[in-house]
This record gives sequence, structure tokens and C-alpha cells, in this order.
Amino acid sequence: MERIENQMEQEQKSKTEKILVNLQQEVEGSFNRIHAQLDQLLNDKCNLINILPSQVSSDLPKLNSNPLLQFQNDDFSQLIIQNVIPLIKIYSQVQQKNKVQQLIQQKANQQNEPCQEIAKPIEKFTQPPQTQNSPNFIFSTARKSPSITITEQKNAHQTATQQYDNRFILIEPRIMRSCKIAIKITYLANWIGIGIAYKNVLSSKNMQFDYSNLGHGSYMISSNAYIWSHSKKEENHILKSFFFTKDDIIIVDVNLEIKTLKFTCKNKPNATQVLTFDPTYNDDIHFCINMCSSGEKVE
Repeated sequence: MERIENQMEQEQKSKTEKILVNLQQEVEGSFNRIHAQLDQLLNDKCNLINILPSQVSSDLPKLNSNPLLQFQNDDFSQLIIQNVIPLIKIYSQVQQKNKVQQLIQQKANQQNEPCQEIAKPIEKFTQPPQTQNSPNFIFSTARKSPSITITEQKNAHQTATQQYDNRFILIEPRIMRSCKIAIKITYLANWIGIGIAYKNVLSSKNMQFDYSNLGHGSYMISSNAYIWSHSKKEENHILKSFFFTKDDIIIVDVNLEIKTLKFTCKNKPNATQVLTFDPTYNDDIHFCINMCSSGEKVE
């Protein structure tokens, strides 16, 4: 009997050890999954709601209902409580924090919406003029004098010497906001003007340059250091600007907010000229080139 009892005790002990090993592996596997998911949440900023609750809800009932946990002197149930419950508390705290952050962000967005609507017209005046890159501008094939030819949309060539007529070419698109453009003088035979012009005014004059009278439709500087104004007598046909010649690059900076036109020569930093122009409500403003002699070219 004693031998049988010892044998039964050994068998029971062996079974118990196997059960404990299996239980330990199961619990460790559950903890490893939770630990890996927490690492993923921290490293990848995953959504806690979609990952941790589903795993905890599926693992804990399985562990709690396992008959192995009902063994006497079993420390694994306590181990589960000691390790899983803190994880659940951590998750709950993080979840609550996320909810608070989402609520704060939602309130901030709601309060920011009217501010953004107000900022839209304000930023028009507070932001510096934005430069439109030269690839956005091309010489117009429709708004030009017949004697001016265009190559590759970027080069304009005056093919005949003109007195008043056939001297203008406009640049597309029209000026919609404050911007800049750079014009290089490829060849200068006699006289070239650079600036802005009113499309409808020039069209009504058949692209003629009626420089001796106001209302000619343009605001420019010219290679002989003169300035030209559509609306101001004191700024029209006046020797006031700087000279420029072949290979000079003239930068034209238009500010629509304060209605100014600034000219600078890239090769000569001290060479600048500022003109003012009147607003127009029924006409389009374009950059323009005025060439009077055969062979003159710009790009």
C-alpha cells in the first residue's frame, strides 16, 4: 500500500509539474503578447483602442476559466493579478489621456475656425510678396505687335524699327498678386522699355506707344534712364531712372497692395527705381516689353 501510495504521489506530482509548466507557458505567452503590443504602441504610436483591449479581453477570461488555476498553492493566479491589472490600469490612463487630448484638440479646432476665416484676408497684407517663377510667365502670342516674334515662349524679338506703332508685347498670365519677374536684355539696338501695362488700354490703341500723353497704358523704365507713367505727369517721360544695356537683367517687382513698381538691375545692385501706379477695376495688368528698333531681343 505504501508503495502504491508513493507511486500515486509521484504520478500526481509529475502531473502537477506538467500542468504547472503548461500553465506557466500559457501565462508567459499571454504576457509576451501584451508586452509586445505595448512596445508596438510606444514605438509606432498605434491606436490603443484597437489593439490592447481585444487581447486583454480574450486572454484574461481564458486564463481565469482555466481549471489549472484552481489548484491549491497555485501562485499563478496571483501572478496574473499582479502583472495584468497594472497593465490594464496603464492602458486605462493612456486611453483617458488620449480622450482628453482629443477633446482639447477638438475644442481648439472649433475655436480656431473663425480665426482662420479672419486670417485669410489679413494674410494678404501681412505676407511678403510672393515670387512667381519665370517658367510661369510666357510671352503672349495674342497681345503683341505684329512685328514682334516669339521663340520658345520665352524670347521676344523685334523684327522692324518702329516709331509709335508695333512696339509692345504683353506677358501672360495677368498679374493677380504681388510678384516679380526677371527680364534679360539679349540685344539692345536703340531703346527698350520694361514694366507693366493695362491690356484693354493697349488693345484699344492697337499696341501703340503714345508716350507724349498720359493714358498710354503703361508704367515703365527704359534703357535711356527715362520713366513712364500712365497716370502721373511728374513720372512720365522724365529722365530719372538708371541706364541698362545688353546682358543686364532687370527685375520688376510689383506690389499690388501698396501699388508700387520697383525696378532693380541684378548686375548693378545700387541701380533701383520705384514708380507708383493707380488701381484699375476694369482692366487686367500684365508685365510688358516695349521695343522700338529692329533686332532688339529680350528673354
